[in-house]
Amino acid sequence: MGLHLITIGSACLSRGVMRNRNVLIVGIVTAGVGLLVAVVVFANPLRRPPVFHVVGLEPAGVVDDSGVELALLTLSISNAEAFPNQPLFVRNAGVPLQVRIAGHWGEVRWPQSEAKLANLTLSPLKAKSATLLVPAGAEACRISFKYAGAVTTSKWCLARLAERLPSFVRFRIPWFWNWVGFEHYRPSSNWRNCTLEAPLPPGPPNGTGA
Repeated sequence: MGLHLITIGSACLSRGVMRNRNVLIVGIVTAGVGLLVAVVVFANPLRRPPVFHVVGLEPAGVVDDSGVELALLTLSISNAEAFPNQPLFVRNAGVPLQVRIAGHWGEVRWPQSEAKLANLTLSPLKAKSATLLVPAGAEACRISFKYAGAVTTSKWCLARLAERLPSFVRFRIPWFWNWVGFEHYRPSSNWRNCTLEAPLPPGPPNGTGA
């Protein structure tokens, strides 16, 4: 009889633990869904485009197939926003770089890796450099790109939620932290197209132009 009561008590205790665990999981999922909805609705801010500055134009030491000397155009691309404290994403728009030579605009036609911007992630108030090949006689350039603000990743939202759990629970789910990883932000879906036109400094003295 005593053994039977112990068995019943153990079963009830197990069901109680399981019930509490299920309640905890349901609570986490519910709160997580609510947080994700808030992120989607409110964390997709309109952002100002990145700021471009022409740093310089230097001889590249090479010529294209038509014999035109090329120059290395160095650009500084910066995120001028400090708030919110999130990165700005810049993506290639798939449009070739354009340059103006002797008053006429034309596309740069050499390999895409040398004529298009690479994808960039710009931290607040930080800048990165980009280098493109242009004809040495270019007077100005047009650069097309896409940019977007950042939203918090769903995994990171769940991680912030899990950080509020009791320590004995957090330490029992190491797989969860491995799954979450370290990526806090991703680009929002609100990508915007932009084209900037910038005058270029005089090309290298030995440039032949086009």
